[in-house]
Amino acid sequence: MIGVDAEGFFVGSDGLAVPALVVFDKVRKDMVEYRKDDLGYLSLRYDAPQVSLIEDGLAWEICPKPEDDPIKLVENIQLGIEISRQIAATTGYDVHIGPFVNFDPVHVNRPEIRILGCSPDRSIYGGGLRRPRQDPRRTFWRTGGAHIHFSIPGITEDMEMVFKLVTTCDSTLGVLDVVLDHSDLAKKRREMYGQPGKYRLQKWGVEYRTPSNSWLNQPLGFLEMAKQVHDFVGRGRALFIKDAPQAISMCDADLARVILYQAQQELNREYAL
Repeated sequence: MIGVDAEGFFVGSDGLAVPALVVFDKVRKDMVEYRKDDLGYLSLRYDAPQVSLIEDGLAWEICPKPEDDPIKLVENIQLGIEISRQIAATTGYDVHIGPFVNFDPVHVNRPEIRILGCSPDRSIYGGGLRRPRQDPRRTFWRTGGAHIHFSIPGITEDMEMVFKLVTTCDSTLGVLDVVLDHSDLAKKRREMYGQPGKYRLQKWGVEYRTPSNSWLNQPLGFLEMAKQVHDFVGRGRALFIKDAPQAISMCDADLARVILYQAQQELNREYAL
């Protein structure tokens, strides 16, 4: 199965983002208490049959029900976006889904803004576990990601398979993310997040954390490729195109297109077997 966690933002008429809790508090009667952080704030969550919306610092997170079928997963994601728009409309805000957003410094001391990210990323290229280097109290911008979760039997006990998955993701989904958005704002995001080889181990499998949320504007093609990657690695295969990490790090769309073509040819050959 494949799953997603995708971030979006609520923005005011000035175009600046407001913390998700500012909006969720206005519709608290429709929310459930999700978790109490050790910094002293209570997170809120909205549940629908096929998707949940979860406060996540400045952002809110769409957590759709995982699916085997990319079309169904897209439907679950789109439901989450529509619910978010309904919440925003009733509270006087708009929804913004993009790789980068600014916010008013007046919010910087709120507990949910004080930390960049939750648990740190791992990287298959080394460097250990670490958070972004920026100081959250001096950084008045945040970034939006849309990470892909892979549940492949046995992968959590097999680091070789984890590495196969993440290198294959870099050579496919990572470069596709660059092709879909190589704007200045997408490049700015990579100062904080979005470097190649980023992943987390989860109890259900592996989370590939490199992509931004830009692909939500064209979700089906992205998730169809994710499904191909899932099946490819599940068959014991791996794909590593050596220039993929460079294309992702530099947000080089021309190089990414070349790599993506090579990767798609390889995946198509596998499916033809």
